[in-house]
Amino acid sequence: MKLADICGCVRGLHSDLRHRVKEDTLLKYKNAVDAFTAYLSQQYDLILQTPEDLDHLLLEYRTENDLTSSQHITLVAALEFFLPHVKGKMVLNREALKGRAVAEPTKHTLPLTEECLRLFAAMHCSTGDWRVGAAMVIQHSTGLRPSELLALQSQHCFVPHDDNSSITLRLGATVSTKVKREQFVLIHPERQWLAFWLVKKLVGLTKGGDKLFPFSYNTYNAAFKEAEKYYGLTVGTTAHSSRSGFATTAILK
Repeated sequence: MKLADICGCVRGLHSDLRHRVKEDTLLKYKNAVDAFTAYLSQQYDLILQTPEDLDHLLLEYRTENDLTSSQHITLVAALEFFLPHVKGKMVLNREALKGRAVAEPTKHTLPLTEECLRLFAAMHCSTGDWRVGAAMVIQHSTGLRPSELLALQSQHCFVPHDDNSSITLRLGATVSTKVKREQFVLIHPERQWLAFWLVKKLVGLTKGGDKLFPFSYNTYNAAFKEAEKYYGLTVGTTAHSSRSGFATTAILK
């Protein structure tokens, strides 16, 4: 392994390999690797011959630049993405990340209970962003991750002809789920009546191949901040608060 291999790994990525992640993830990986290669280019006594050497240098870079846990995770994932042959050989960094996970407290997402969530959704519906409001309600009723929710297309939703059978949502059809395989979620017409009605309406209003929610993660995440501002709150909700609220509301019930 040479420094040139790392410096050129982004530019030399094969087109078949780049489609393993979404464009925004690819950009995030590129930025992380660019900063790391700039650091490597300034090391005049650099010795880089094996993946183990890269592993040591990466840990030094993490320490000298005081990377956050999130930045550290992203950089390791980025290098394994652009240089697949080093995957499984970044032992020091993987073990260091395990240590950080134990030592650093986890920041839990603030859950939105059902009543608060519906107020947030109603606010967006009243201003014309009804798909954003619908997304909040459906995510809260199903517990979907934001990436799973935003990837849904009309053909991924099986809506029965009668209103007594559950709607089936197909997950992972275009963007892989966290468990790296396709999954499905059922929406019951009685227990999740509002989400059931909304999905049925959305499918009818969305062309085949189009997304039910044609906006980005950043837009969806900002929608929670907008609702907080509208109601005069500063509680720190995010695009994961509906998913967290799904579990919290179930416990409360």
